[in-house]
Amino acid sequence: MIKSIIEKLKLKELIGILFGSALIITILPYDIISYLKLVEVREKYQMYISLCLIITSAYYIFNILGFISGFIIGKVVNEKKVAIKYMKNKMSADEMELLIKTFYDNSNNAFKSSGYMEYSDGRKAALESKWIIYLASNISNSNNYGYCSFAYNLQPYAREFLNKNLKNGNIKIDNNSFKYILT
Repeated sequence: MIKSIIEKLKLKELIGILFGSALIITILPYDIISYLKLVEVREKYQMYISLCLIITSAYYIFNILGFISGFIIGKVVNEKKVAIKYMKNKMSADEMELLIKTFYDNSNNAFKSSGYMEYSDGRKAALESKWIIYLASNISNSNNYGYCSFAYNLQPYAREFLNKNLKNGNIKIDNNSFKYILT
């Protein structure tokens, strides 16, 4: 019976039930415990109830600390900050060429949010790792030359940053050439 209950309940729910019951049995006053006829259970198994309370409390404290540390790290190592800093300071001309080739819309003079990149193009690796672009689909598209290409999206903050620089004249795109100084 216990095995079927454990299989049907998820671990988090089971820990929550154990924590709640152990806490209630531990903190309830003697009058209520005697009314519920749990005095004998409480006295006989108090060591195990306390141990269960300590272990489940430690589990919750560990989860809370993990959430807080993830939140703090998320604020310090922000994807947007990393991407903008990389584009301003370290992005190569080859990577910028790839962004222009893939995402620049000449008719609207703006960067669009999606485009196709060849699977074998290694310039996209740094752009992906710095959260500038991301893979939009795992389904490939073959072109006339037999190359497989995948759909990629430009992160919204990267597109906004590039369009702002384009509008301010920091990116100048002519037919087959470009100049850029991103600020």
